[in-house]
Amino acid sequence: MDTHNNTNKLPTKLVKNIKSYNTPEGRRVLSLIQTGAELSQKGNYSNAIICYDIALAIDPDDSNVLVNKGDALTNFGRYEEAKQCYDKVLAQKPNSSMALYNKACVIALNGETDESLSLLEKAISLDSNLIEAAKTEGAFVSMRDFERFRMIFG
Repeated sequence: MDTHNNTNKLPTKLVKNIKSYNTPEGRRVLSLIQTGAELSQKGNYSNAIICYDIALAIDPDDSNVLVNKGDALTNFGRYEEAKQCYDKVLAQKPNSSMALYNKACVIALNGETDESLSLLEKAISLDSNLIEAAKTEGAFVSMRDFERFRMIFG
């Protein structure tokens, strides 16, 4: 199989992301991301966070690690730390739809409805695939009756 031709069919952003992990350090970070994700799926957020912290020691600005760590922190109930992860990603990549969406979730859990809805609107404007997730997102339960929330979905 000619991987060069297959790589040319992938979105540029994804190719750049894949290439960034094609070093010994990058492969270690990727392995830690995968282990952290597996631990998070099993509800083992404290060990997932440890994996992400080790990955961040290797590459402190890896937005994938920061978003995943933020998710684990959110699920662990450590909202302020999660928000800091998303803020760091957004400082680097202001149009990161996942960081915007996840920060909207954390802020909603803190009862900050207006800011949460603004972030959610921006995230969805950048990635319409987030609409379906937002409709069933538990963090947004308290906002589902708000007209502004319903307007986001048309």
